[in-house]
Amino acid sequence: MNRLSLLRRCALASPAVVLVTIGAGLYASGSLTRLLARSEGYVIVVEEPTREFTARPDEVLTASFDVTNVLPEPVKIVGVETGCGCTSVEPIPATLAAGETLPLRFTFDMHGGKAGTVFRLDPTIFVDRASPPNRLSVRIRLAKTEEEN
Repeated sequence: MNRLSLLRRCALASPAVVLVTIGAGLYASGSLTRLLARSEGYVIVVEEPTREFTARPDEVLTASFDVTNVLPEPVKIVGVETGCGCTSVEPIPATLAAGETLPLRFTFDMHGGKAGTVFRLDPTIFVDRASPPNRLSVRIRLAKTEEEN
């Protein structure tokens, strides 16, 4: 086989090798999002990290955020910094097995808020190992109550 023929075969094989490699990574990680997150150093992924809600000023709002471990070993969520006393999270601490998804339940107590106010919360999830910050973005607009209309 001459050199030119070998180069042509390699050029044709390279895209196939890349596709097989990406396919294997996607299969192992479960999704492109998880594969990219892992390649950037994240150990957990929040499937839908940005959310907007509307609530009444006298309401307690509950929302779940699905958190997935993208490592091949267990990861412990050691805490969540909410930045607001009106917010609580459970279950904390929590251990996720390799590839496991766990819903973190956030409770936002809107009592005392004024209609028309928009709360901007950016909770951060912390794990038991080095990882870039896992930040959420939550916006809650307080609607007018029936008495205010």
